[in-house]
Amino acid sequence: MVTKSSKKPAARRSAASAAPRAGGPAACEAWLARAADSPGTTYLSGNDEALKAEILHALKEAWLAAVPDSPPTVLRAGEAGPSNVLNAVQGGSLFASRSLVIVLRVEDWARSATVPVGVAQALAPIPPENLLVFVESAGDSERKHLNPLRAACARVFALDGLPPSELRHWADRHAARRGLALAPDAWDALFELPRLDAGEVFNELDKLAAWAGPEAGPVSREQALAIVHPAGGATLSDLADAVAERRGELAMDCLLRALEGGESPGSILFQLVTLLSGALRLSGGGGGWVRDRRRSSLIAARWSPAEIARGLDLLYRCERAWKGGRAPDDTLLVRAIQGLCDVR
Repeated sequence: MVTKSSKKPAARRSAASAAPRAGGPAACEAWLARAADSPGTTYLSGNDEALKAEILHALKEAWLAAVPDSPPTVLRAGEAGPSNVLNAVQGGSLFASRSLVIVLRVEDWARSATVPVGVAQALAPIPPENLLVFVESAGDSERKHLNPLRAACARVFALDGLPPSELRHWADRHAARRGLALAPDAWDALFELPRLDAGEVFNELDKLAAWAGPEAGPVSREQALAIVHPAGGATLSDLADAVAERRGELAMDCLLRALEGGESPGSILFQLVTLLSGALRLSGGGGGWVRDRRRSSLIAARWSPAEIARGLDLLYRCERAWKGGRAPDDTLLVRAIQGLCDVR
């Protein structure tokens, strides 16, 4: 009995140590801070492609700072194939003591049930000083054939979007990398936009960086508004607020001013669809990323699930009519706003 009881805890400890260390953006950032000193296999997945790109850029910079004689190797899974990937991370070089290999579009291997299993089984001999990073692109559903490869990795990070509380920190990092400085109220102007998606925030920062140039001082709120917002028009946040509160006259005024200010009908329709689809997800108790969580939460609290569903159906019908050429886009948007503010 003593022998059995002493072995079981050891077995449990072994299984726990072999389990993947999973996490989200915060856990991934903590790993990034010591990535050059944390070899082993890492797996990045999720729907936030902009955040993945930012993480990979930071990883390459950290690696080059720590191992300047060994630049990262970036491969595409489908083009390189498993053997070339494994050779790159196992073979090493006479002139480089360590290696970082990044494998993009690993989902290309999911077309076969055997390839991910084979790669997973081949990870153990990788030299402990080397770092192998698999990157799975965004997808509509889970690629189950990749589960063995995910499970074989030391770390698995799911990057499905950042809440506003974390997005600002990553935006600060992105701006600093571009040499861009913003005044505090300019940051406030940027985050007043309903585009609380990492990719769109990074795009706006890139736009400001290109406009300001490398020698400019901090960008002011007025300058940010002139570059980021449509000139002279209502912001999409004004429209989103009015729709969420069902203030029909104000929403119509915001819509017309946004169109006059240069906002495209496509971006307006997309904003409305994501606003209601996020609300439907929240009202159903679903988790995950919601593009504009604050406003979608407001709709979820004030509208019934049936009302949200009818609003989404209205938007989809407007989109089909627009693409079918049955009515002008601005006319359809007016009808959509009228319907959304009177959905019962």
